[in-house]
Amino acid sequence: MSLAAGLAVAIPALGGSAPTAAPIAAQPGSAAPVELAAFSVVSNANGTVTLELSREQLADPGAVREALTAAGVPADVRIGSACFSVPAPAGQDRVFSSSGRALVISPAAIPKGAVVAIGYRHPSSDRPIAFGLAWPDRMTLTA
Repeated sequence: MSLAAGLAVAIPALGGSAPTAAPIAAQPGSAAPVELAAFSVVSNANGTVTLELSREQLADPGAVREALTAAGVPADVRIGSACFSVPAPAGQDRVFSSSGRALVISPAAIPKGAVVAIGYRHPSSDRPIAFGLAWPDRMTLTA
């Protein structure tokens, strides 16, 4: 099975220019968003989570993972490599959708035990940010 089969979505639009405003994370009903660096994670009232990353800004992968975990999305985030597992967990089309430059994730649709695998390259690379589902115990990394 090819690497492409293990990656659910590669969204070049997320690799656009850096956001003009400071990236933020907010919980539904919160009065003030929390400032984050180089990405935003927003928990939406409908149960989805919106993630925006910028390829031009190297975000701290641990901070992205922690923000996603806090929003109910188990994640493995890496800079410099993409992650996948063969076979990939089923249902990726129910987990991911896009909204402009953002990726919308449905945490309730993530199979039990699977993680959202996010891999993005150094900003000098023209490769897109890769998203998919993976089994942590069967994860393979690519450079």
